[in-house]
Amino acid sequence: MKYIKTFIIRLLYLVGIIKSKIIKPGKSTYPPIGYVRHKREYPDSVFSKLFVHPDQLTDTDDFCASIHKTVKRLFTYKTDIEERWISHYNSVMSNIPFSDDCDGFGCTCAEILHRSGVRNVAIAFCFTETGGGHLVCIADKLMLDNRKPFVIPWDTAGYKFEKIMYLNNPGQWYLF
Repeated sequence: MKYIKTFIIRLLYLVGIIKSKIIKPGKSTYPPIGYVRHKREYPDSVFSKLFVHPDQLTDTDDFCASIHKTVKRLFTYKTDIEERWISHYNSVMSNIPFSDDCDGFGCTCAEILHRSGVRNVAIAFCFTETGGGHLVCIADKLMLDNRKPFVIPWDTAGYKFEKIMYLNNPGQWYLF
C-alpha cells in the first residue's frame, strides 16, 4: 500500500499537480551533501526530477527500487572480454542508455546510491547458481542486480557471496 501511495505522489509531482514534495513530520529538510552536489552538477537529470532526496521518501527500500528500475531501463547487457569495473553514472544522470555487463550495472547503482547519501552501500562479488562470477550492488539488506527484475534481499538470491567492498572505504575488500 505504501508503494502505491508513494507512486501516486511522485506521479502527481511529475505532472505538476503537486508543486512540491511532501516532507514527513520530524524529518530534516536538509538534503544529503551528495544530493546537493548532484543537483548542481546535473540540474536536468532523471533523478533530479524524480526525487527530492532520500530522507523525503517513504524508506530506503523504495529509493533503491526506483534506482534499480531506472538504471535497468537504460542498461543493455553486453559481455566484456576484459573486466573494466567502471560506473556509468554520467550516462544515467543524462538519461543516456549504456551497454555493459554486471560490473557496470553494479558499480553504477552503487555510485548513484552512495552519492545520494544512502548509507552502507557496497559492491559484492559472488558466484551465481551456474557457478559464474557476478558483481552486484548491496544497500543495507537489499541487492540491486541486473539479472533480477526488482530488488530483493541479498540473502535470498541463491548466490554464493565471496567478497564485499563498501563505498565509504573504497579499495578495501572483505571476505563475506
